[in-house]
Amino acid sequence: MERFDFNPGNIISNTQFFNGSAMNQKEIQAFLDEKGAECTERGCLRNATFSTEPRAASDYCTEYKGASKQKASAIIADAATACNVSPKVLLTMLQKEQQLVTATKTPSEFRFKAAMGLSCPDDDSCDPRYAGFFRQVFGSAERYQYYVRHEDQYGFHAGTLNYVQFNPDAACGGSEIYIENTATALLYIYTPYQPTSPRSKRARARAMRVRPTATAISRSSIRAGSATRAPSPQSLARYSLSSNGVTWPRYSSHSLRLLRMKYSKTCSPSTSATKSDFSMMRSASSSDSGSGWMPMA
Repeated sequence: MERFDFNPGNIISNTQFFNGSAMNQKEIQAFLDEKGAECTERGCLRNATFSTEPRAASDYCTEYKGASKQKASAIIADAATACNVSPKVLLTMLQKEQQLVTATKTPSEFRFKAAMGLSCPDDDSCDPRYAGFFRQVFGSAERYQYYVRHEDQYGFHAGTLNYVQFNPDAACGGSEIYIENTATALLYIYTPYQPTSPRSKRARARAMRVRPTATAISRSSIRAGSATRAPSPQSLARYSLSSNGVTWPRYSSHSLRLLRMKYSKTCSPSTSATKSDFSMMRSASSSDSGSGWMPMA
């Protein structure tokens, strides 16, 4: 079993996160076919089709026309393009929440119903507005853009220290993390916990080294799809995290366990990533500060 270091303040760069054209439908389908090769049934994610609904253009996404039957790859591609959120992010969320990408047999109805974990507690009581594969995928992409425009309403913010719990149980404690960029803040808003393994603790300690700037992004550039970088306020510079690359498998594996833990008997769930988890990811360009491990195109 391989383990990976984790930078909790810079999980993924803004450039990667807000790139709705990072993969086209053909590439997404090829990825699903490869990672879901063991699942040969009609209901497998790579083979399944879903009815989609027309969505008018909004402040968060462009128009989504909808169709009577669309393959999962088409829904992911179209939602990513409409809301300018990377399809790699959506694929990773599908795997993190319900293991739909690598399922070896037809997933249960609930796993499709709650594909992205959006407004769907584990007790099967999904909000009807978000229940179903299309509503989950499009809704999550749209929700991230909503977070961008309403970040001040939530408890995690880029460019400042944020207290992040180790576990849904507040008694398990947490620590302050300097969140470097908007994309990482959005992920904490969506899943507000952090790993607690010895390696992740060492990574947090390393991350608190002094660094003069942090990555920022304007709301207008996020919507337009261009990432404008700017320095953090000098008054906060001493808290800035050093970015040594990130570990998306670790974050995903950890988040999945947290979402399944209603009555945890431990404050330190395992956060290691298996080789099969790692096989779904690849390192983005080393020239991209804070680049994350993402699905291979």
